[in-house]
Amino acid sequence: MRPFAFLFAFVMVVPAQAQVAPAAISVSFGIDTTITDVGNIVRLVRAYLAKPDSSARSRGLWSTATDFDRRVGDLTTEAYQGFPATIVSVASDGPGDSVYVVRVLYASADSTRQRISPLALQRFFAVRESGAPFSFRLSGALPRLTREWEQRTKGRVTFWYAPGQHPNPAKISQTSSFVDSVASLFQVPPPKHLDMYVGRSFEEVQRAIGLDFFPEASADRGRGGRAAFGGIVLAGNPAIGEGYVHEQAEETTEAFYATAAVVVDAVYRRAGITGLRALAQLSNDPKVLLSALPAQLGLTASDRSTLDSWWRAQAARMSGKR
Repeated sequence: MRPFAFLFAFVMVVPAQAQVAPAAISVSFGIDTTITDVGNIVRLVRAYLAKPDSSARSRGLWSTATDFDRRVGDLTTEAYQGFPATIVSVASDGPGDSVYVVRVLYASADSTRQRISPLALQRFFAVRESGAPFSFRLSGALPRLTREWEQRTKGRVTFWYAPGQHPNPAKISQTSSFVDSVASLFQVPPPKHLDMYVGRSFEEVQRAIGLDFFPEASADRGRGGRAAFGGIVLAGNPAIGEGYVHEQAEETTEAFYATAAVVVDAVYRRAGITGLRALAQLSNDPKVLLSALPAQLGLTASDRSTLDSWWRAQAARMSGKR
């Protein structure tokens, strides 16, 4: 993907899903809640799903023992759309009794209960912690499921590779440079750190965050990527790999994310389809791309302050139309 292609992708912005607690929470027949640990974990999950939001930390339901759980927490919020939930599995994650894997199925059924419509199969970890309300607290899946993944760090970005995926030094450098270039151009603070998870399919990177199943559009064929919160970027198309710069830009600043439509609209009004084609043909180099923008936009000066002033004026104009 050419770096500027992200501008066209930005025109299609998907709003964040509101978190809606399950309509009902049940327990599968295979779970024996008379076992003390299992019963405590089931009660913990019920308490969390009744209000699955960031208040779980203050309520003592979500672990704060690791940086990931303090900073990011639950990455599977797409599952909270009001579908009935069934806790289908609570099982030890290995020798000992300190960590359990919890799986929750979200699905609805028609009035005959013959047609089932599944939304998601979610995976949590329950970790035994002293002082926890139910002897356990919930913890995110990502660090545990990717701890054996190969990793590379360049600048502000750490790239994680699923088994079978290999680092591309050129794309690593391009994406790392792009993050700083965007922040510099628009004079906004760059992110402290980003983590990009590169898999062979979007399904693979979804499983890594704890969504063992979540429906995707058939046309996507399991390929794609998205930016999650907490500086997490999921890249599930091996043909693009580390080159998901549009997702990196989203994490860099929401203002730049919204810039897509502003820039595309301005170029189209100035030069029509011919201008858009020229825009799409700009060099892969982020520095070349950003320095070429003033000419594409018809600005008389090419310094950063002129482009920054133009962007702020256009963003204000577009905001006033809402």
